[in-house]
Amino acid sequence: MLVSRVEQNSGRIFFFADIARSIRVGIAEKPKPVLKLDAGDMTRHYEVNTLGPLFLFQAFYPLLQKSSKAEKKFIITSTLAGSIGAAIPFPITSYGASKAAVNFVAIHIHLEHAQQDNIVVVPIHPGESPGRLSIDPVFGILT
Repeated sequence: MLVSRVEQNSGRIFFFADIARSIRVGIAEKPKPVLKLDAGDMTRHYEVNTLGPLFLFQAFYPLLQKSSKAEKKFIITSTLAGSIGAAIPFPITSYGASKAAVNFVAIHIHLEHAQQDNIVVVPIHPGESPGRLSIDPVFGILT
């Protein structure tokens, strides 16, 4: 529905961002230690945080192709928690794993479409969303 509305209004796009706050492509449920995770925890995070941006790219790809801009952009909301090197000391396995997976998806969308379609894919870490379960990645303080 969203794709057809955009297509009716402009026929093309040159920039798309899956910003979680605007179209709700992202979840971070209550953190759990590894021993308490179940398949549902992992699956919910993967479906929303990894498959969501992938399916959005697939849906909006035809409109990105129609853009007259030389360079088109597809922005994916990632996070520091999706970095294997960051190793945030907090029980965010399901969230972090899903964001690491979306970073992998972003790399492959870029590899497949940068040259042929001039689509640049950028995974960004927009910063923390303040909330009762947010953590300072530098100091490890639960806020």
